[in-house]
Amino acid sequence: MTYLLDGGINNDLLANEVVYNPNPDAITEFRILTSNYSAEYGRNAGGVVSVVTKSGTNALHGSAFDYVRNDLFDANLFFNNSQGLPKQVLKRNQYGFTLGGPVEIPHVVNGKDKLFWFVDYSGQRQVLTDTQPALPVYTPAELKGDFSTSGPNGTPAPQVAAFLATNTYWQSNPTLAAQAIIDPSKFSPVSQNYFKNKLKD
Repeated sequence: MTYLLDGGINNDLLANEVVYNPNPDAITEFRILTSNYSAEYGRNAGGVVSVVTKSGTNALHGSAFDYVRNDLFDANLFFNNSQGLPKQVLKRNQYGFTLGGPVEIPHVVNGKDKLFWFVDYSGQRQVLTDTQPALPVYTPAELKGDFSTSGPNGTPAPQVAAFLATNTYWQSNPTLAAQAIIDPSKFSPVSQNYFKNKLKD
């Protein structure tokens, strides 16, 4: 892929990626060529993206923008709600401006129809904190399928016992299922090898 900016190569010569992404408000024209383009675009296969930026005009023109994302506008994530976690903080502002016009120096230069200036700027500020549910750390007994003391006050884990009561593949013995003990022979070989290595750690 070839990237052109005002007719010049805009490719990183090592990774062949675009080097500079101009402010969108500073772009006056872009073209995407995918096939049958002339030899002047014969640098790379895969297409050509040609971008032309604005120049000044005979009158002073400009624009400004601010794209806002803020956690005040967002709902909490489903999994944060289920875990009782607060919303993650997100404050992002993407902003910029453009300004252009004729070059005019009284009694020296009158740039109308001849000489112009143009400037643009874009920036971004972001504050982000991510809240993630804590992942469980399994005991050596739990890695072997024994959740008989993983519940409140050392009782069988109720979620595991309820699961085993309705999924007898994982434990065919109802007494062991009620004690939240999974049949370790039902673990996949990959899981068994993983658990063995974890136990070694």
